[in-house]
Amino acid sequence: HSIELPPTVPKSSFERDLDFYGLVPNPKEGEIKNNVVADVLVSLREDRDMSSSKYDMLRLAIEVHHLYTTKKLSSGSEERVNIYVQDIDKSIKQGRSAVSSNEVTLLRNYLDVYFGLTLTLPNGYFPCLYNNGNDFFSVTRK
Repeated sequence: HSIELPPTVPKSSFERDLDFYGLVPNPKEGEIKNNVVADVLVSLREDRDMSSSKYDMLRLAIEVHHLYTTKKLSSGSEERVNIYVQDIDKSIKQGRSAVSSNEVTLLRNYLDVYFGLTLTLPNGYFPCLYNNGNDFFSVTRK
């Protein structure tokens, strides 16, 4: 398809208007392609994934704080409390097998800012959430 511009509309002005609306000429085929929708979808997917991670890590931080407080009260004056993966509420672990390094950063931040806790990972990585064995991580008061 082709468009004929009236002589009063400069081509540069027309292309600028196309660009403003997200319509970009495709030089290979000579067609105009709308990239805005695809770009917006990608952006929304990334925002959703980040929001989901933030939500999940905030829930996990609340759960870790609860377990920390409960274990701290029952064990006495220990500074470091081990949180076992098997003790984490199943609803928080549901649909997840791992916690990414970016999510660990979020979790550390939430524990620090909202609860004054420091997270220590004994092996340098967060344990698998599906594991019902003795995998754990430690939490201490700042």
